[in-house]
Amino acid sequence: MNKKLIGAVAGGFLVVGVSAYAAGVFDEEVGAIEGRDVCSNLDPDGEVVRSLRGILPERSQYSFDFSVVERGSKADARSGYATACFVDGGKKLLFSVLTDLIVGDPPEVWMKSEVEGVIKEAPLAGEFQAGYRAISSSRGAAIYVPCFKEHRSGLVNLTVRGDLKKGSRANHQETKSALELLVRKAAAYAHQHAGCDLPSRL
Repeated sequence: MNKKLIGAVAGGFLVVGVSAYAAGVFDEEVGAIEGRDVCSNLDPDGEVVRSLRGILPERSQYSFDFSVVERGSKADARSGYATACFVDGGKKLLFSVLTDLIVGDPPEVWMKSEVEGVIKEAPLAGEFQAGYRAISSSRGAAIYVPCFKEHRSGLVNLTVRGDLKKGSRANHQETKSALELLVRKAAAYAHQHAGCDLPSRL
């Protein structure tokens, strides 16, 4: 084979290789997300799994880490209850849902603190119906949930917040709806397991 022909063939393979790479032919396979792997506080049914698959960035594998912190007892609600769910992919945090039991803040004060930053500034930011107050956008969602009757230091409520750390695979509206679903699930779990005695309004 002469040198010109060899060069043409090699050049052809190079073009095909670059084109294939650009088209994603050689991209890593996207990791599976199964219900058994998902944080238990998200109540991982089919809808939750589909939501996570829809909004999480494509990674070759995902890991879920769930923890619960219980301090004191129901008799002293101020001692607290908290949960954390972290979703990693490629050694980077992709999504988190944090829950905490707090005392005293009226819904208006809570709302002001939650709308600052990533939720307020992202597309489609606005309130939705859940708990005392709730806010969501295409980057995060949060709910302020009634928990215990008035305590010595005021009302005891649950604050639940989910934050998408990386861009979503879905469009803004689909992402916003998925985040609302996920924080509702986490809020319902926390309301039950913290032993709350007020209706959740979820």
